[in-house]
Amino acid sequence: MSNETNSIQGATVLPFTGTHKGGNTSGGDGGNIDPMEARVAKLEAIVPTLATKEDLLRLEVKLHQEINAQTWRIIGAMITFGGLLCAAVFFIARNVK
Repeated sequence: MSNETNSIQGATVLPFTGTHKGGNTSGGDGGNIDPMEARVAKLEAIVPTLATKEDLLRLEVKLHQEINAQTWRIIGAMITFGGLLCAAVFFIARNVK
């Protein structure tokens, strides 16, 4: 590859002449902290707070139990309300003239 500039659709592209040393690319010395290392450190700090498969399984079982209990409460309430409604209609039909 030559060291001359190339033109691609009107944009000037300069050839890469140096080596990449890694580290902070935002300018300055960057405090000698690689951005990737900083991101990994943040992730490692978060990992202990994440749910495990066992936690999710327990949550799923508990959720299904609660949904089942709520379903039976709703069914019971509907049967009770229906019975009271039938009794009210029967009472009105028998006693209103």
